[in-house]
Amino acid sequence: MKKWALHFLISVLVCFVPAVNQAMTPVMTGARSRALSQATVALPGAEWLFGNPAAIAFEQDYAFYLHYDSPYLLRELSRMGAGGVIPLHRSAFGLTLSQEGGTLYCERKATLGYAMFLGREITAGVQFDLYTMRYPENRAPCLMATFEGGLMASLSPRLRAGVHLSNPAGLRMHTPWGSEKTPTGMRCGTCWSLSPELLLCTETEKWSGTPLRLKTGIEISPHPTFSFRCGMATPPLTFSLGAGFRLGKTLFDIAFGYHGILGFTPAAGFTWHL
Repeated sequence: MKKWALHFLISVLVCFVPAVNQAMTPVMTGARSRALSQATVALPGAEWLFGNPAAIAFEQDYAFYLHYDSPYLLRELSRMGAGGVIPLHRSAFGLTLSQEGGTLYCERKATLGYAMFLGREITAGVQFDLYTMRYPENRAPCLMATFEGGLMASLSPRLRAGVHLSNPAGLRMHTPWGSEKTPTGMRCGTCWSLSPELLLCTETEKWSGTPLRLKTGIEISPHPTFSFRCGMATPPLTFSLGAGFRLGKTLFDIAFGYHGILGFTPAAGFTWHL
């Protein structure tokens, strides 16, 4: 079988791997990720501090990431995130802070993660999460601590696969209306570099209480300083577009997601490498 056909078959199979089942999916921040319909579980880099923790092991420089988006152009649902990567020898630490919401409803998340190489082709990462949620009816924020983990493997020089498991213990959060079980989720997918200018990402995602989602994204880089991205995910059917610009060690990304009923979600992100 030709190499390209084998790579395509692996990508399709990974998309249909059964995922964990059973209810609050986490915020997936990142403008590049949103432009690719968040099919980025197998992509390495600083932005994936908010995605697969195994991805940060590939970072060789100190990096800082800042993100903002406005779901469906509603200020009350606006999301902000900031994170940093501290590289070590064949490993890295990652820290993030993110917030969703405003005065009445506000959800915050702080994380500390660590990733390392297991041999030459595989990376593994674990991340500890602290959630706080504030509602109009509770004076003090609701608190919950959990963890997540991920793996990333290079199947060939051009094909990489990734798996990300969130809240595997299915822990509960105490709220004003009782104890609520938070969702367990799993994402798995591939990142296939068809050429130096063309990247294809595929992913399947399943969270407890929600349907299985299939996502795909394409990144075209006609020049090292510019990239164009688009993606699609279902169900529900959503589309995305975006672009990335590089100036030295600084990256600027913009993205627009579109939901057929709820409308547009603009996003922007900056990455600085030191």
